[in-house]
Amino acid sequence: MISHFTFLHSFSPYWINSVVPGGWSVSIEVLFYLLLPFLFFRINTLGKAINLVLFAVVLRILFVLLLRHLTLVPDQQLWGDFLFMFLPNQLQIFAIGIVMYFVLFAKEKGDLSHKSILIIAILLLTELATGSGIILPAIFFWALGFCLLIAGLHKYQLRSSLFVPVIYIGEISYSMYLSHFAVLFAMDRYSFYDLFPGSSPYINFFTNFLLLFGITILTSTVLHYLIDKPFQQLGKKIASMRMFELRKT
Repeated sequence: MISHFTFLHSFSPYWINSVVPGGWSVSIEVLFYLLLPFLFFRINTLGKAINLVLFAVVLRILFVLLLRHLTLVPDQQLWGDFLFMFLPNQLQIFAIGIVMYFVLFAKEKGDLSHKSILIIAILLLTELATGSGIILPAIFFWALGFCLLIAGLHKYQLRSSLFVPVIYIGEISYSMYLSHFAVLFAMDRYSFYDLFPGSSPYINFFTNFLLLFGITILTSTVLHYLIDKPFQQLGKKIASMRMFELRKT
């Protein structure tokens, strides 16, 4: 419990996801935030961001090759889950997000590292050819897919009324991120899933997704207006007070 309050639970396979379902991701994000001062200083161009992706990919490969043969806990499932959740496996996803920022918003792209792009392409094609999961995990391809989706939506500008629901989901996305694990837990606890037993698994999968999506939106809407917005306003007031004090000095 103490490790969860200090965000240190991601360092242990036994603690990383033991108390709060999905709590591992918060700890990993905190560790990434601790790296941000260094990253802001060093990663200031698109080329450097691509180099960061390559570094993160190679770092993960080294860790996976080492730790797959150095099991530190007897439970193989627990160890496998830990290797998925820990920072060396997730760092490449953060790095892809940084690349996306420079692609969409940075005016100065800097010199692109064509060697890094070539190496990443070779690794990507090798993984697709072998399907080993050692070179690149499935989440890497999910991240690339969502980046393309973000880029498409960004260029489209989302001005059509068709995209109003998408914009609203973006507004409550952080609440959705925090609450969907609880919704999953509740659906499992009360067996509120697979409402059409005996039917096609695709029908049940689609129904389960709609249930999870709908309940999460409703829950997140309540949390957004009761917690998110008031604390955002509080944060703005604290920041403005701090800026006022700095100007006085």
